[in-house]
Amino acid sequence: MKITQVPKIAHISGFPVYIPNEVRENCSDFCISYNSSSRDYGCPTTALVLNDPQMTKFYILRGDHRKGYEAAGNWDACMTYYIDHPDLQHKYSDKL
Repeated sequence: MKITQVPKIAHISGFPVYIPNEVRENCSDFCISYNSSSRDYGCPTTALVLNDPQMTKFYILRGDHRKGYEAAGNWDACMTYYIDHPDLQHKYSDKL
């Protein structure tokens, strides 16, 4: 998967905003977003993000799962990885 975003400070409407996520993708259908900060979710998280124009979904696991998703590679295998880790599914994750 190609890294398409790294953590950085962006200027939005003239204000500096910290963007904590590293985003990886290999197609436009989905991406993997890793947030090493505990600020927003209480712990580092990895989100499997479905990029659907009708309804974007975020399947969030607690911890760093970039290697697991990278090994999975495609959407179906990534969803299997997510489903196989019910004990790590974050309470803010979208429901299946």
